[in-house]
Amino acid sequence: MTKTDYLAALEKYLKTLPEADYKEAMDYFTEYFEEAGSENEAQVIEELGDPKDAAEEIIRSLSSNQAEETSTRPQHQSSAHNHQSYTDNAYIFEDYATISELHIDVTTQDILIEPSPDDFFHIKYYNGKGNNQIISTVQNEKWHITEKGNTHYSGLDWIINVMKNGFDNHPICIQIPNGKILQSFSLQATSGDVAVSHLQTQKGTIELSSGDLTMRHCHLQQTNVTLISGDIHLAHVKLTNCKLSLVSGDFDTHSLEIAGKTSIQTTSGDISLHLLRHNFSYDLETVHGDISISDQLQPSHQIVGNTIHHQATASTDSLTIQAVSGDINLY
Repeated sequence: MTKTDYLAALEKYLKTLPEADYKEAMDYFTEYFEEAGSENEAQVIEELGDPKDAAEEIIRSLSSNQAEETSTRPQHQSSAHNHQSYTDNAYIFEDYATISELHIDVTTQDILIEPSPDDFFHIKYYNGKGNNQIISTVQNEKWHITEKGNTHYSGLDWIINVMKNGFDNHPICIQIPNGKILQSFSLQATSGDVAVSHLQTQKGTIELSSGDLTMRHCHLQQTNVTLISGDIHLAHVKLTNCKLSLVSGDFDTHSLEIAGKTSIQTTSGDISLHLLRHNFSYDLETVHGDISISDQLQPSHQIVGNTIHHQATASTDSLTIQAVSGDINLY
């Protein structure tokens, strides 16, 4: 069965839905296929299951959702480190004094991390009435931003969740004092764009399922970045002993600095890196694609098939790039 066959069968079984629900469901199924890419078509069909069963589950879930009452947000519990908390219309604003770790685990919100205007940590988030409510707590200088009832959905569950609850279009805005280095940082999100500026970490993980990741003026150390579907944009970013993995999407940088041992892996998409300096070792490999490097990176390298190797004599820093399908461009 192909994507076209699956959507045609699904269309037939969903015809009993009201026109608006039917169109919305078909749009989400189509989007799910497109975000995964044609190379992952068989995997998506396996995730979604039989189209008749999927349609019946959609119809059943929407029917039960109409009978549910909208849950209300519990009263926020202030932590001992909380400096101030107040509301402005539907938004919650909170301030904290001392933070050494930041851990974010959300589903469909966009996330914005930027410098604080003062010496406090700030967060602004929407106090909506959806099923997922943001919870911000600090204990022992560890800041956790999560959701009530947070579940990371995939396949049919993702489509049902979005149809029942919709996308949360209100971003979570986080501000960190300029120059503050977090001992540990983690970010996990299912769907939504992430924009980060002036973040400094000693170690961390970033795991995104769907959405773009944009970072500016950041220094990541010992950080693993994984993005399933979306683009990665880095500008004036330093990576020290980091591992970055991108399944479907393009990877581009401006004034990227490499330190320690850093690696980049992609499955489908082009890699274009504008580098701040060039005195490091590198191994570049693409299975289906071309490799282009600037003259500054070409003094002495070995070319074997679709692999280029260069060993720097005056630096222990190194960059490894492995791509399955896509071009690699370093300059």
